[in-house]
Amino acid sequence: MTQNQLIFGAFVPQGWKTELIGIDGAEAKWAKAVEIAVLAEELGYDSVWVYDHFHNVPRPVNEAVFECWTTVTAISQRTSRVRLGQMVGCSPYRNPGLLAKITSNVDVISGGRLDWGIGAGWYDHEFKGYGFEFPEAKVRIGMLRETVEIVRSMWTQPHTIYEGRHYNLRGAQCDPKPLQDPHPPIWIGGGGEQLTLRVVARHADRSNFGGRPDEWAHKAEVLKRHCKDVGRDYDEIVKTISGEVFVRETEQELEADWKGSLWGEPFGAHARAGVREDPGLRRPRLHGLRALEQRLPVRRHAASVRGEGDARVPVRAVRDVRATRSSGTPPGRRTRASSPPPARTSGRWSPARRPRRRPRRRRPARPSAASSRPAPGWGSGAC
Repeated sequence: MTQNQLIFGAFVPQGWKTELIGIDGAEAKWAKAVEIAVLAEELGYDSVWVYDHFHNVPRPVNEAVFECWTTVTAISQRTSRVRLGQMVGCSPYRNPGLLAKITSNVDVISGGRLDWGIGAGWYDHEFKGYGFEFPEAKVRIGMLRETVEIVRSMWTQPHTIYEGRHYNLRGAQCDPKPLQDPHPPIWIGGGGEQLTLRVVARHADRSNFGGRPDEWAHKAEVLKRHCKDVGRDYDEIVKTISGEVFVRETEQELEADWKGSLWGEPFGAHARAGVREDPGLRRPRLHGLRALEQRLPVRRHAASVRGEGDARVPVRAVRDVRATRSSGTPPGRRTRASSPPPARTSGRWSPARRPRRRPRRRRPARPSAASSRPAPGWGSGAC
């Protein structure tokens, strides 16, 4: 891969951002996810990606979210060329020994197409909802580091014995080994300057952190210093960026239609920062993006274009930008007419409804053993 070469990919619609909400029935939603993955391969995209989440954003609404690894495995059997990635996996959700087994199997099942993405996790609502502990950031980053060390060892060694602060393995075996030599690329997501980027410097083949171009450039310099401290060649790590891209056919259309960045970035910010698209790839990938967008059931988060080397550029569909600006609805949020927000009831999320009034008692009654218990919720250990 040359220094400025970009490769392109698309996120498979799996429901995390409620992009499947306009489709009725779980089977039909899954069919749409498969359709987009297959179409992305047919259009010449280099990779397809999924998130590792269980609940919708910006708030859980009991809408379908297909799980990361089962989705990747199934998509691998409907495609033959595109690489398969996670942006990014949450290390505390799975024991690292089990995760080594899952990833190794997926690489074999897919014919050596796995890009393994991993991070420390952040969505505390999911942690609490699924009964995972949500420790402070430095603990989660420590778990991330140990997870990467364990998985890499199990990918490459006959037996793994590991004694860490968070995990201990005694002779773990992982067969079959991944097909890729020496192993699948390791993508580590996160931009924490003191801890996360140091883990990236030691262990990542690909880094992924976002922010405005000047913020990204600053974190890249921090990563360079960490690489120097740990004795790693900075150029060995493929740096990637998550940014916003506004898509039009011509430069004139871009300037005419520009209404401001969703994240407050000025027009042309990424170009001024040195992040540019390969002109030879621009038009086919642009038309491919439009083709993917037209197959999706809703206007939000239609597709993403990804670039490696100097840039990874997620693209929010043009209709998403226009829809949110014309309606005044912030990106990622629904209007009241499209879906009511969930209400919190006894510590749980449930569809909004007017609470039922209890009949007024004429005189106080002695509480029974059952009525004196606290209401079930996250803090009580109720599932």
